[in-house]
Amino acid sequence: MESSPVEAIRVFVILVTAASAVGVVAGRIRLPYVVGLVLLGLAAGVVLPDAPRGITPDLVLAVLLPGLIFEASFRTPLEPFRWAVSRVVVLAVPGVILTALVVAVVVHLGTGISLGSGLLVGAMVCATDPAAVVATFRRVAAPDRLRTLVEGESLLNDGTSLVIFVVALRIVTGGLGAADAAIYFVATLTVSVLIGGVLGFVTVQVLRTLDDHVLEATITIACAYGAAVIANGLGQSGIVATAVAGLVVGTYGRRVALSVATEQALDEVWEVAAFVLAAFIFLIVGAAIPLPRLVADAGPVAWGVLAVVLARLLAVYGLLGFGERLLARVGRGRASVARGVVAAASARWRPHRRPEGPSVVPLAWLHVLAFAGLRGSVTVALALALPANLPDRTAIQTLTFGIVVVTLLVFGLLAGPFVGWVLGRAPAGDTDSDASAASSMPQPP
Repeated sequence: MESSPVEAIRVFVILVTAASAVGVVAGRIRLPYVVGLVLLGLAAGVVLPDAPRGITPDLVLAVLLPGLIFEASFRTPLEPFRWAVSRVVVLAVPGVILTALVVAVVVHLGTGISLGSGLLVGAMVCATDPAAVVATFRRVAAPDRLRTLVEGESLLNDGTSLVIFVVALRIVTGGLGAADAAIYFVATLTVSVLIGGVLGFVTVQVLRTLDDHVLEATITIACAYGAAVIANGLGQSGIVATAVAGLVVGTYGRRVALSVATEQALDEVWEVAAFVLAAFIFLIVGAAIPLPRLVADAGPVAWGVLAVVLARLLAVYGLLGFGERLLARVGRGRASVARGVVAAASARWRPHRRPEGPSVVPLAWLHVLAFAGLRGSVTVALALALPANLPDRTAIQTLTFGIVVVTLLVFGLLAGPFVGWVLGRAPAGDTDSDASAASSMPQPP
């Protein structure tokens, strides 16, 4: 039986009230807000087993996520993102592919499900949701570049994980070969980026002609959801398009179209929207996960968590940490004296230039990145979207739900103490690279 509009409004009010209550209680007992929401959702799923019936992948992917992703990308600061963009791409493209393959192999060997089913699990758990870690950053005064790196990775790998999921599903069902899968992956990412970039640019041009905070906020909302609708309608990645549109409006738009008062108004509007959307998502995530099934299949879930942790360590310390240091060493070996002279002259004639940030990601930041690989809403939505006639569907969903619960609860609870400890023990240059770099800049004569 379909819910009436009045019933939908009643549910909305209950969810907002519950989210607010959890926020108040979590703040008083220093519990991560996300963990409190998931626990409340799990309890609701046990007490009210019929509650998850209305939860569909479309609700999460088409209604809740675009707004949340646009807010994060719109409020991403430009200078830290310039430094982080190449690192984000490494984690969000080759890192996501590596994660999917490692999880597929480990889950196949550990649980006995088919390699194709393992690939589906790997594709679904590629999407990270570091909300608990990001919330910790506000308490420990983490560097802007570290926060941008963590949030930027989450923005882009949500989109790439969705593309890999579609590819993996087509491979498993026999509709796509390996070569075609690679072409489809690259083409989808490219077209999605173009859609988001074009729509973001058009939005900025419209904003330049306006001076009305309410109307400007409405147009940014249309941009956020319009990017997702257009990209999804064309068979591309709506999440990637929305993230790119948010970056364009939040960086280029702030420079040419938004006044200081408008920026403040839009930031406040999207901050409130993000709070409500995030609360709904994590309550829904908890309610959608069948807790008794997870307890019964604790063994396979443990293998899934092990696979995700191993893949995360390889992506962060191997691809990003080792790879960046190797390239830096090769670059230093080929550096010339002329390059040093040019850099010195540039620093003298452009004394107010922003600091470039560390040449490689500091080791302490790699530790935080490795810990930030929590899984959440996108992963659950993809698991719910699996075809009903898919072989091993129940086993795949159980593994996926279990990974989400363990990473959100265990790593979410440990995020505050761990991040604070790591950044507290790191050298001063690693924890406050912006300030240290600025203090070392040459001063004007």
